[in-house]
Amino acid sequence: MREYPVPLSIRGEETLAFNLTLRKFLILLGGVVFGCLAAGITSLLLDIGPFSLLLVLPTLGLAALLAFTRTRKVDADIPLDRYLIARILYDRRPRHYLMFRK
Repeated sequence: MREYPVPLSIRGEETLAFNLTLRKFLILLGGVVFGCLAAGITSLLLDIGPFSLLLVLPTLGLAALLAFTRTRKVDADIPLDRYLIARILYDRRPRHYLMFRK
């Protein structure tokens, strides 16, 4: 007979550190990495030195917005990143309405 681990709490996702789930942590990490890449490229192209590190702040802000904001749709609070993914997939769905007359 197989044994399955039973989670201690079924109310939400497990947190890693500082009350961050893996999903939130990866979103924030992606924002910081993208910001550092943008800062490095602008620093090389425009030769503005350490002032290009200010580009990390807007990308980190957008990543924090995606990670921590929840939207209220119908009767559920949905994280903003999951809502945007669902919205994009819904908008890309083909809708071909054909009308035939007899």
